[in-house]
Amino acid sequence: MENDVTNVGFTVDAGLIQRLGYELVGRAETAVSELIKNSYDADATVVDVDFINVSTQGGSLIISDNGLGMTKQQLINGFMRISSTDKLHNPTSIRFNRTKAGKKGIGRFAAQRLGERLILVTQTKESTNAIQIEIDWDKYSIDKDITAITFPIRNIPKEKVEGTTIKIHGLREKWTEASIKRIYRYVLDLFQPDYLSERSKVDNLAIQNEETFKVNFNLVSNEGKRSFLNDQISVFNKSLAIFEGYVDKNHHGIITIKSESLDIDDTMEITYKDEENNYSALTDVYFKIHYFIYDRPIYYGDRISGPELKKIQELSKTASGVRLYRNGFRVLPYGEPKDDWTNIDKRWSTESGKINIPLNNQNLFGFVEIIDPTGNIFEETASREGLIENDAFNQLSDFINKSLIAARGRIAERIKVFKEKQNTDDFTQDSYTKEHTTQEMFIKLKNLIDGKYIQDANTKNEGQDTDRDKKEGLEIIKKLENLIEEAGMLRVLAGLGLTIGEFTHEMKQFHSSVYSHISKLNQLNLCNEAQEQINEIKAVFDNLFSYTDYFG
Repeated sequence: MENDVTNVGFTVDAGLIQRLGYELVGRAETAVSELIKNSYDADATVVDVDFINVSTQGGSLIISDNGLGMTKQQLINGFMRISSTDKLHNPTSIRFNRTKAGKKGIGRFAAQRLGERLILVTQTKESTNAIQIEIDWDKYSIDKDITAITFPIRNIPKEKVEGTTIKIHGLREKWTEASIKRIYRYVLDLFQPDYLSERSKVDNLAIQNEETFKVNFNLVSNEGKRSFLNDQISVFNKSLAIFEGYVDKNHHGIITIKSESLDIDDTMEITYKDEENNYSALTDVYFKIHYFIYDRPIYYGDRISGPELKKIQELSKTASGVRLYRNGFRVLPYGEPKDDWTNIDKRWSTESGKINIPLNNQNLFGFVEIIDPTGNIFEETASREGLIENDAFNQLSDFINKSLIAARGRIAERIKVFKEKQNTDDFTQDSYTKEHTTQEMFIKLKNLIDGKYIQDANTKNEGQDTDRDKKEGLEIIKKLENLIEEAGMLRVLAGLGLTIGEFTHEMKQFHSSVYSHISKLNQLNLCNEAQEQINEIKAVFDNLFSYTDYFG
């Protein structure tokens, strides 16, 4: 009949679970970090992460915490409910009043992304037993209704006073020691460090230390259990300069540049496009960046040694860059080794020859804090990897970029003054004058001795003794002349060493520029002949840089 009306709603195919696991959680590292964030939200103070027999596909991952745990109803309405609103209604934790890590509720998809089977055991302090649920992700296959797939919740004896243990079996990927170290370093940096703004401390934005939240990583195999330790060295009291900036209430960008050894303590204003068009989309933005120039310990005074600077340079290959923290939690991929969200590497590749002040991500150890409790200004992508690049994000990138360029200019000015002063004091600059004066003094000494011996011979009439003393004195003078000549040669060699050092340092500044341009050319759709020429050019530069590395 024409008046028959049937009400229908959306149904969900079970295959959605498989797709969401890979589309919402792009990388295995992100998946592990999401599960650790859940422990943080549950007010845990200790989390143990065990990778068991993971050198090949099919191993196990166990994440165990001492948090509040879950009741049966919390498990059903929280973990087992897709896109749960619990964190929306309860944005802070119960015990420690922590700001919770997120609102997207993708922890269960992280577990699906990692392995084939999940066993979750949880208990609260008040409960007399623990509850367990085992989920076989392979049951969520296409052409099945998602609501038709169920798993039993069982009561089992408590494993501990309170907390949750997630056991993931049948890992979909193998984990190398390097990949575990990478996620370990990421987890160490997951929460905003406690040396940023006072605002974040007042708002209790994820700032923590090992006394309030500690994560232990262990690699378990037939050879036993081995823990990963934080072997990173502290760099924050060793930097050549510190850049700090913020956007004030009038949306003006401000940066302060400080360097004790270069005698810099300046504050500058940063504008967006012009003075009338300021950073209108930005508020509650703060950054702190530690700046290093490697191979130049002389710039630092007595605050750092050459070997220490070398260690920091090695660390910069994996831990440098400008990291971004939103509401207290780090947002990937900003600050990763190959990420250039502030466009510093891109700009440096075209300007490295103009100012001998290196400025790329390996020279920076930085942190940017943005406070956006509602998520309306800076919103994360669905995969939790990056922010949506809206006007606010573009203004933020512009602010950091222009601040770094301004700081670089100020550093360049002071280093120029520093070098001029060093040249004035450099013994190689006036070595000729000193040597010439010394030679004159020895000539004068020789003449005085000759005159004295002649006088003694005439007055004392002791010719034999006088001749013997004179001969011995002239031999001493000859030895001293040889020593002077050798010292002069050493001064020449020292000057040559400084020149070679400066030349090698200058050549290193062109590495990133040359290879960046070659890389860009390789991305173009060029003919075979042009590509062959590019390859030849690269080979020539490889040989040149290899040769200059010999001087290093």
